[in-house]
Amino acid sequence: MGHSELTRRERKKMESRARILKAARALFQGQGYDETSIEEISEMADVSKSTFFNYFPTKESLLDGIAADEVEEIEYLIEADLVGVKSPVEKIRIALRHFAMDSISFLQVTRRVMWATIFKDEGYPLPIKEMESLLAGLIEEAQDQCEISPDLDSKDIAKALLGMYFAAFFKWIKEDKISLPASEAGFDLFLNMIFEGIAGKNYKSKSSKEI
Repeated sequence: MGHSELTRRERKKMESRARILKAARALFQGQGYDETSIEEISEMADVSKSTFFNYFPTKESLLDGIAADEVEEIEYLIEADLVGVKSPVEKIRIALRHFAMDSISFLQVTRRVMWATIFKDEGYPLPIKEMESLLAGLIEEAQDQCEISPDLDSKDIAKALLGMYFAAFFKWIKEDKISLPASEAGFDLFLNMIFEGIAGKNYKSKSSKEI
């Protein structure tokens, strides 16, 4: 259902939920998850405490919401903003870079979200699994266009790309000071190494300076 088809009540509900998640992310990053109360989140989001509980039964459930919203943002990026990008590999680069740079911008929030969501039960729709599925779809497109070797399993490649993201993320967590440009350049170098190893005949090599 598109935004134009939503009723006024539905739009208001979506806006309230978005404000709550935005407030939670800002407060978790600024003063810490444990130090933030539901009352503070509700006040910043300009909603009542009862309204908060209409959307999120617990404070921890906010972490699931933040993770799900991040994946939805990546999905929208791929389906709408990158519709004019012809190269599936380039779409993968942009999507992963966006995912990674968002992690740096809210590093402490991402760490808490990751810890809370990554070890859910197998039946739970983990955001990381949804991200893996999005990447696998783009990888299959890249294989059809011979940008990535068709001899490799798309899901295995998606797992490798996400493994590279986790490696970079844990490196950032250990560093006291993070330079966004330097981190982005380093992340691109990791991507280049992976894509060089899985390249198909139509793959075009890129240095981090050209991206």
